[in-house]
Amino acid sequence: MLKYAILIYEQPLPTANFQVRTIRRKKMAYLPFGEKNFMFFDCEFTGLNPETDRILEIAVVVTSPDFRVRVQGPAIAIHQSDRVLNAMDPWNRDTHARTGLTRRVRASEIDETQAERMLLDFARKYVPAGKGSLAGNCINIDRQFLARNMVRFNEYFRYGTTDVVTLIELAKRLNPRLKDGFKRKNAHGAAADANEAVDMFIHYTRSFRW
Repeated sequence: MLKYAILIYEQPLPTANFQVRTIRRKKMAYLPFGEKNFMFFDCEFTGLNPETDRILEIAVVVTSPDFRVRVQGPAIAIHQSDRVLNAMDPWNRDTHARTGLTRRVRASEIDETQAERMLLDFARKYVPAGKGSLAGNCINIDRQFLARNMVRFNEYFRYGTTDVVTLIELAKRLNPRLKDGFKRKNAHGAAADANEAVDMFIHYTRSFRW
């Protein structure tokens, strides 16, 4: 069992209601630079078509290989025009309005190019170019958006991804009770969902027998 987790905040959290449960330690935490660190990320979009939709928010969290230390990276609302926002389907329009993301996107002064630069600056502190793995929950679509809109950030990492959905599918088949043991919050916020993906990896990797 994972007995502690240390969360280091490099960036302010985007919303007041976002919480990560941690057990604080007096000793100062440090996450060394290394290719085995995981770079978790999550995006929120106007829709799920990389050809026509746009990224509204992206957040990254880097962890140690055993997930005991995680560093909260940038959580960025990316400015989009009213034309883009008004073209969202009803589900995305209602969801992002309810979470406050639409308001934050309208107010943001950061475009995709600036956001990509911030993400790269963060990644370079913890993962070597061409070596690290992007990780998350069901991030195939997310990475397609990166390949189209944030090419340099996408190509900074290995082409393969570390996706918790693989462990979820194994649990469905081999140990259904394990899957039922994790309750998702469905926050629909990039920072909260990226951290939840870390929690899911902890849950499944500590429960499977290797």
